[in-house]
Amino acid sequence: PPPVTKHITFDALPRKNFPFNITLYQYVTCPFCCKVRAYLNYNRIPYDVVEVNSVTHTETKWSLYNKVPIVVIENEQIQLNDSSMIISAIESYLRQPTKKFKNIINLYEAIVQKDQKGNISFNYPNRYFIFEPAVLDQLETTNEEQQSIINKQSKSFFAKLFSRSTAQSNNDSKTVQSENTDRKKSYEENEFERQWREWVDNKFVHVISPNIYCTVRQSISTFRWFSKAGDWEEIFPWYQRWIIVYLGAIVMRGVAIHLKKKYNLNDNVRISLYECGDEWVNTIGDKDFH
Repeated sequence: PPPVTKHITFDALPRKNFPFNITLYQYVTCPFCCKVRAYLNYNRIPYDVVEVNSVTHTETKWSLYNKVPIVVIENEQIQLNDSSMIISAIESYLRQPTKKFKNIINLYEAIVQKDQKGNISFNYPNRYFIFEPAVLDQLETTNEEQQSIINKQSKSFFAKLFSRSTAQSNNDSKTVQSENTDRKKSYEENEFERQWREWVDNKFVHVISPNIYCTVRQSISTFRWFSKAGDWEEIFPWYQRWIIVYLGAIVMRGVAIHLKKKYNLNDNVRISLYECGDEWVNTIGDKDFH
């Protein structure tokens, strides 16, 4: 495996225990990688970082998936791809840590396609879904277990039918109503969360590059800052840094032009960025979103 660039740890305890060792393969300034780091940092989950050469991709040659971020769950030898899928899978585990991580990953199967040029693409249809404990229990229940549950429920029903008092019935009814209300609230919150996670990937992220690669000169300046922020002097030899900075700057300037045209951004791309910020703030308001 490629050498680890950094070990990220925290003075405070994790918000929830995650008993696996994580290695994150990243570009330090990739917005999708930043998203994964923000999630791990917020939850104070320790992880190792491998900085990937954005030109040679030497550090990820072992993977058929050729994008970043990639997360490897070392203890389980599990590879997670796609920033949204990574966050959803880890969050699903944190909500029910009694489940095996491998079982959770089965809920995020990829659709793999190969084009005429032989390029392989991965799509994760469930990447924005966080599976709640009740869903995980239902999906992991075998047919025999389901039949056993049905039998128990039937016996319980007839026993309660002849022995339950009116007061008990009213209490049970209130309990069911409360559970239904909580379930509806949870569903609405998850739906709201999914909507804005998709908004980040499908809209907001495409406004970033045109705002930091406005000219070739700005692109070079941006990549020089990347070099400092990512400690590239300690990771890559000078000639690789030179290639990454200047070739990367030219490539990303072209990407910025393409994104501006494709998503019909304002001629002054700052306005498009501010509009996204206003859209987010006006919708989220004072509500927590994390």
